[in-house]
Amino acid sequence: MTGFRFHCQRIVKLFKMRLSCDVEVVSRLLSSEGFRGKNRSARTSLAIGKKPCSGISGGLFLMLCTAKDRKGSKYKLKENVAALFTKFVGEGKATVRIREPPHDLFLSKADPIQLKSFLSAIKLGHQDKDLKASHLTTLTPATTSQVERPKTKMYIEERKDYPITTSFAKSLEVLHISNCKLRRFDSRILELKHLISLDLSCNAIENFPDQWGRLKNLAELNLSNNKLKFISKSFIQSSLSQSLCSLDISKNCLQVVPPQLFKFRNLVRINLSENQLQLVPYSAGQMSSLKFLNLSMNALQSIPSSFTALRLDEIDLHGNPFTLECGRDLRQESYTFPSLLEFTGQAVVKHRLEYCRQFIPVTVCMFLDAAMVCQCGRVCFKPYVQPTQQFNMHNIASSVMTVNGVGDIVPMTTVLCSSYCSQLWKTGGPAWRAWCRKGTIGCR
Repeated sequence: MTGFRFHCQRIVKLFKMRLSCDVEVVSRLLSSEGFRGKNRSARTSLAIGKKPCSGISGGLFLMLCTAKDRKGSKYKLKENVAALFTKFVGEGKATVRIREPPHDLFLSKADPIQLKSFLSAIKLGHQDKDLKASHLTTLTPATTSQVERPKTKMYIEERKDYPITTSFAKSLEVLHISNCKLRRFDSRILELKHLISLDLSCNAIENFPDQWGRLKNLAELNLSNNKLKFISKSFIQSSLSQSLCSLDISKNCLQVVPPQLFKFRNLVRINLSENQLQLVPYSAGQMSSLKFLNLSMNALQSIPSSFTALRLDEIDLHGNPFTLECGRDLRQESYTFPSLLEFTGQAVVKHRLEYCRQFIPVTVCMFLDAAMVCQCGRVCFKPYVQPTQQFNMHNIASSVMTVNGVGDIVPMTTVLCSSYCSQLWKTGGPAWRAWCRKGTIGCR
């Protein structure tokens, strides 16, 4: 018991007998008569201490201060706590039942660690366990910052408003910083664990940070109108692949998009417009959740055949130098014997093995991520030929932005894994359609 008491005293001293949380005070007399009362939860500063006139042996009191009542309401703790309900303390919730007056204090939105320590102090006060005077808080009116609700949104649109000497509020969920001429990503943003939406548009950021994984709850990210030249590996390999739903990297200097970006299976909206992209990775067609795709104002000459698997609400491809003159012309490539890396990839695909960077080399993972699929159904790592054909974008999207001069028909690059598939594709007709319907894994 002595060790437990010392542990509680040490933790209570650490948090200075104060706790900020939401509190709803309910009278049990009213609830017993069927009345709930008009009280609502309010941001409250809870403190434990002694009244100035009570002396050392006067017992501990629990004081509740709100924005409307800075002086606070005081509850005696000695043998006056009927019960502590702590089932959901891990979620920052608890209930303190006071005997006199017959009130229930519903605590919520508290820091779980601080809440546990504070409840331990209440228990000691109820048992009339002595605490050192240096550990106690003077029961003085709360300050404005102690009774204000945590700040969840912050909008900065001018350089002069950017916090340099002060830090960002840890409780921020939405942060918009635009037109501030930032050249570097502020590492302090990575400490905002509750951040859901981050907008850093219209700045001069050139590089991605290395620790995106800290923002585990981030769902919306806007980095448009900056000076980004590439998408870093740390971004691709971070936990954002599980949380991100909307990504805007438009109006930058991107020339290549890594195939791993399209492994972000929860992405619903992607905006890559006004960059310098010449190719779209084949893996873009694997995004089953994607509904809005903007690739306008780039340097695309065609789209990959994997796009046929998409089901979009809206796609924008205007402003790209598409050409339909290529028709069915083939781009023959020199064919060599498959490499050991290709044999490895084929084995992984054939046996349907799951892979990740923790178990196999990163180079193999990247090779597998870049895999394509031939029209015959076989996974192809090095296409034999890549012919181009016309494709109507209305087959995959409800709304299509008109492509310059060619309507909604754009060239689509098809992947063929062998000379046999190439010959069948040239002839077209029933033979080719029957071959595709088989979905054969191997070709002759």
